[in-house]
Amino acid sequence: MSTPGSAKGRPQTRRFISGVVEGFYGRPWTMDQRTELFKREQKWGLNTYLYAPKDDYKHRMYWRDLYSAEEAEQLIALISAAKQHDVEFIYAISPGLDITFSNPKEAAALKRKLDQVKEFGCRSFSLLFDDIETEMCPADKQAFTSFAHAQVAITNAVYQHLGEPETFLFCPTDYCAVMCTPTVSQSYYLHTVGEQLLPGIDILWTW
Repeated sequence: MSTPGSAKGRPQTRRFISGVVEGFYGRPWTMDQRTELFKREQKWGLNTYLYAPKDDYKHRMYWRDLYSAEEAEQLIALISAAKQHDVEFIYAISPGLDITFSNPKEAAALKRKLDQVKEFGCRSFSLLFDDIETEMCPADKQAFTSFAHAQVAITNAVYQHLGEPETFLFCPTDYCAVMCTPTVSQSYYLHTVGEQLLPGIDILWTW
């Protein structure tokens, strides 16, 4: 995990994030494997775990669906295990495959899902918009000036809905230099994100 950047105005007071992102494609780790990871992180002096397995359907493809009672029990136990080993558990969700940003029902579904995870004891969250198409649907084109404005609007709304958590991360669609058009410094998308995200939201960036 790289050090998160900050939207303008963010006071640099929180601890340095160092840890592991479970964000790969393929079979997700088991709950036992994750718990073992927490033990090793504590031993190694790492302090964070970001839950974002791409093939957990309720993280990405079926992001609107709430967790079942059995799934909830597992996540509650996992979040508790992270706390026991002094590891900050960040729950990430990736709604970008098919969300309609301008539809209030979509925003409500996203908030409802994260409210459920908050009830599990999670206090840190992340919205991921990597690996998605950048073409907006007609409704969003009418409502937003750009794709970046659409993402920022819903991210700010969710962040405020959750009570402005101390840790709230945003992964942009342009998440590394290769993805930026024409360059990092000249990217309209990144300039919009940096200027419009609320100051308490940190930005994920990869090399």
